[in-house]
Amino acid sequence: MDADLKEQTETELLNLGLSYQTAIKLFSQAIVKDGRLPFETPSDFFESEHNQLVVRQVVDNLIGCQERSLNSLSKDQD
Repeated sequence: MDADLKEQTETELLNLGLSYQTAIKLFSQAIVKDGRLPFETPSDFFESEHNQLVVRQVVDNLIGCQERSLNSLSKDQD
């Protein structure tokens, strides 16, 4: 994160009575609790060509991991 954005964020958080560290902790706890971002993303987030590519890569990696895991289990049973 660039220094200017972080400084502006810290200022706004202080105006809300929160430290940067506390806000990050709350943000992280919300993600872990709900399994998603604690705010809505723009409706066109997944329509972006770049974001679709990233999602495809993540899915392909997950499928590859699953296939390797299944192959490993199959070999262990032989």
